[in-house]
Amino acid sequence: VAGQEPFAFSQIRLTAPKAADGYALPPEGYAPDVSFIELIQAEKSFEKSDPTLYPMSDRGNASTIPSDPVRVRLNTIGKNNWKYPGQWISWETQVPADGYYFIGFRVRQNFLRGLPCTRRLYIDDELPFKEAADISFPYSVNWYTTAAGGSKPYLFFLEKGRHTITLEVSPGQIASTLKNTEDLIFRLNSVYRKIIMITGTTPDIYRNYYLDDEIPDLLPELEDIADRLGNEITNVDTIAGAGGSEASTLSEMEEQLRSFIRDPDSIPERLLRFKENITSLGSWILRIREQAVEIDYLIVASPDHALPSGKTGFL
Repeated sequence: VAGQEPFAFSQIRLTAPKAADGYALPPEGYAPDVSFIELIQAEKSFEKSDPTLYPMSDRGNASTIPSDPVRVRLNTIGKNNWKYPGQWISWETQVPADGYYFIGFRVRQNFLRGLPCTRRLYIDDELPFKEAADISFPYSVNWYTTAAGGSKPYLFFLEKGRHTITLEVSPGQIASTLKNTEDLIFRLNSVYRKIIMITGTTPDIYRNYYLDDEIPDLLPELEDIADRLGNEITNVDTIAGAGGSEASTLSEMEEQLRSFIRDPDSIPERLLRFKENITSLGSWILRIREQAVEIDYLIVASPDHALPSGKTGFL
């Protein structure tokens, strides 16, 4: 719009977002006013942030709604089109009475191996409680149903009538690791530049450059970076839920730095690999930042309903 028509600002106001309270269980003895369950087809979105968030087709699972053995049905939304932080999709629901309801999803997250993808959940454009900012969808090659809150679903108080449910891409718990790793890459590039100022980009492997003497803070700097990488590896393993290969790129860099500390004279002959590992760290950040999820349908139900399995029998 700004490129087509002139306009003027009177003022720009920056305000802090309203802080959400923590999740609180419903009062004891509550009972649902009505038995209710609704499946909201995800492809029938109400609003969305990007035109690329269009309905898509999944023909690999007969449980996907709607499905057809012959015709192509637009029955899901998301995938790789819905992976960048800030992208959001909203849906409408109509509840018949005031009361507590849980919100579930039939999803497939087979994009970020070993790590959960995260969404921020809004009700009527507001974050209901701070835990709703971290709704996780674990990795699985298959479709599955899950509720906001996992095995102990969060219960949302909804007044009778129309409401909107919005899911926004968010890095979630991995955000701090991404930020810290970006800072470490900046420091590693600084170390690399200091080294090549002495050795050049193609060092003579038969020459001793005495880097630990020429760069007095080299070894302390490498040790501090290695320690911080170790902390981020622990954080990634905690989020992944088990030891795996999710942090292998960070682990390789940490091990290389510690080997540099043990033998500084080996740095020149391994300089190319050092540069490649820094590049790999940057690529790792870009890959982890992409939080792709595919959704078949949303579930809004009163607590007396069980979460649908999302699977059909063989016949």
